Amino acid sequence: MLKSFFLFAITSFFVVGCQLQPPYQPPVVPTPSEWKQTQTSTSELPDVDNWWEIFEDQTLNELEEEAIQNSYTLESAIERVIQARDQAKIARSQLFPQINLLPAYSNQDVLTKLFTNPATRNACAPCQQLLGSTSSSSISSGSNVIREHQLLYSLPLSLSYELDLWGRLRGQYKAAIFQTLAQQQNFATAMLMLTTDLASTYFQLRTQDNLIDLFRKTIETRKKAVSITTSRYESKIINYEAVALAELDLHNVETQYEEAVRQRTVLENQIAVLLGTPASSFHLEPSLLTHFPPEIPASLPSEVLLQRPDLAAQEYTMAAFHQQIGVAYASFFPQVNISGSIGFSSPLSKYFADWKSRYWAIGTNISQFIFDAGARYYNAELAWSDFREAVDEYQQRVVVAFQEVENALVNLEQIAKEMNSSQRAIRAAHQAYTVALDQYLNGINYYLAVADNERQELDNQRIYQNLLGLRYVNTVQLIKALGGRWKLEAGCEE
Repeated sequence: MLKSFFLFAITSFFVVGCQLQPPYQPPVVPTPSEWKQTQTSTSELPDVDNWWEIFEDQTLNELEEEAIQNSYTLESAIERVIQARDQAKIARSQLFPQINLLPAYSNQDVLTKLFTNPATRNACAPCQQLLGSTSSSSISSGSNVIREHQLLYSLPLSLSYELDLWGRLRGQYKAAIFQTLAQQQNFATAMLMLTTDLASTYFQLRTQDNLIDLFRKTIETRKKAVSITTSRYESKIINYEAVALAELDLHNVETQYEEAVRQRTVLENQIAVLLGTPASSFHLEPSLLTHFPPEIPASLPSEVLLQRPDLAAQEYTMAAFHQQIGVAYASFFPQVNISGSIGFSSPLSKYFADWKSRYWAIGTNISQFIFDAGARYYNAELAWSDFREAVDEYQQRVVVAFQEVENALVNLEQIAKEMNSSQRAIRAAHQAYTVALDQYLNGINYYLAVADNERQELDNQRIYQNLLGLRYVNTVQLIKALGGRWKLEAGCEE
């Protein structure tokens, strides 16, 4: 019998469980063959290890490295990866026998009432002696109420193992593996979000540096205008209206300057948060954006699905939920458990380690539910619903991914056109200002024309600087929409 039991156990250990869920098939998402916006860039980008290095900004590179080292957001994402790995290891441990050593000692003295057959109570003297009717431990002569003192020393080594005939435990383990892979991709998504948010905020701050520099130069020009008009007023050449207009324009620019300083400080504080640094102790020296950002070629739409970590994470999540379907179906079938123990047990300590105190036990049990009011059925329905929800969310994310790429492409294309128009407007406004100023100084025009043309030139210069900043920010957004890289790398495809 013992041989038959071990043969059954060993055979069952190597049985390959049934796969109860249907084969996993990733959803098919309609993919456009090309982008709506025509790409005209033919420039070669440098081969860099990190995407932000293509901007060739040493300060940005240092900030990105610091953010990666110190970000609490990334630390949290790493911990989630570690937690998922631990969960997978816990699920894997259920595939193996569980062995426990349970040494025990008990010493108890209790009052016990023995129930015996009255017809045989006086017929069995040995039994009477065994029950203690003639011993000093009995309460009264002939009584079946005795005081019982029990001692037990035991050292059992127990084993329990569930035969995974239907793949329930393996399904849980595979689902945990997929969840771990999903968390790894979520970490990559967190990294991409952190670095792109930092770069976008950094370029917005540099845009404010450009505006502050513009306003500072304009303030110097406006102060000279106030000095000139004041001198002409004091010389009785013009009336005070020109002085008032010049001072009004000066104070308006000063207001814009202070607003730019405020916005720069807010952006600087935001960068400090991304770096994991207190805002009070962080300062970034001013620097100007003097050239256009690099032109990023968008990869094919189908390649975006392979490059974006958030889409990869969602696909792993789908696979995990698909495994849970098989786990739910496995609960309909019998659950087979093997148990066994071996060790020593004795009421006397001096015999505890003797060979005659040995004992062993083996057994198996099969559990099959009969009625559970539909709990297992609805658990399977829930698993299917979770899987379908994950599929829908994946398809929605794919659609949003295409939208984000298209938005970044059209923004960059239109901003480039707007910058060209803005440059022409600046030149025209400067020419009009020069003519109006010359006429004013020669006494053939009013200062109002000078102020209007100067204001238009400043407005167009401010628009141009904002567009330049937007061009940088949308370049970063395009890189983010492409998953942090603009070409499909070898080994990227799963």
